[in-house]
Amino acid sequence: MIPSRSLGRSLFVLVLLFWFVPALSALSWAEGETRWLAIAASDTTLATALGKLQSLSGKDSGLELVSSNDCKNLRPNIFLITAGIRRSKGEARDDVKTWQTKGTKDAYVRVCHIAPDSRLALNIPVLDSSILRRPVETVNWTYEDALSRTKTLSSSLVAVILPRYESVAEDAREGLRTSLRVIIKPGGESVMLQEDCIDPEPTAQENLVAVSCVNATAADQLLHVTRVYKIPSGKVIFERERCRSPQLFSHRLSCQEEELDQQGNLRLVARTHALSTE
Repeated sequence: MIPSRSLGRSLFVLVLLFWFVPALSALSWAEGETRWLAIAASDTTLATALGKLQSLSGKDSGLELVSSNDCKNLRPNIFLITAGIRRSKGEARDDVKTWQTKGTKDAYVRVCHIAPDSRLALNIPVLDSSILRRPVETVNWTYEDALSRTKTLSSSLVAVILPRYESVAEDAREGLRTSLRVIIKPGGESVMLQEDCIDPEPTAQENLVAVSCVNATAADQLLHVTRVYKIPSGKVIFERERCRSPQLFSHRLSCQEEELDQQGNLRLVARTHALSTE
């Protein structure tokens, strides 16, 4: 949980800042794609990075939050506040000089070898702009819980998991919702599978994607539902309650089915289900 109430009081400024950040340029699917980052500030913790972003917001609105995990050559787990993501080192240097004239003397340039299927490669924000409307009194989730992520499912499919905030009264989840979609390579077509999935666990084989989501609780145990989708239509061809840890093989779904005894103890049983070939 982020303790700083000053962040909460200034969310409106941050929301405006993120809404007016220019969209990242379309990036190719080629591995080793290179961009030059003009970095105004950085930090290893998201809360501190957002605080630095807040302090810089009065100087310029063209800032972007980037994770070093999306660059193969950078030290992992650093949040970078970038003033520009450029194709040439010279352009990035110009951005740095501009920020240095504004008083950010420690701005610097770093090369980024973009990781394939990363957020940066797919033009996915590190945080959805709605997350910055998170009320300061929220206790059940933090900004870290709301970080977006991608998962390579196959040579042609990438899952995109994007949390967002929705203001809902009397909501046990305090407004946190998580969508899951897949991007089809190389064309980049996006197929929405679920608008809201708690703790998504996707897997794929050929043109099928299986996704497990938490959908219930019983005796303090989390229970799951698994759905199998056909790509690119996004049509659900199979659904199984109390089924987690899905795996696909030869038009079959295997999962761990959830059984509760009278004392509320959870037992997982491996089972396999045939899938429609239509």
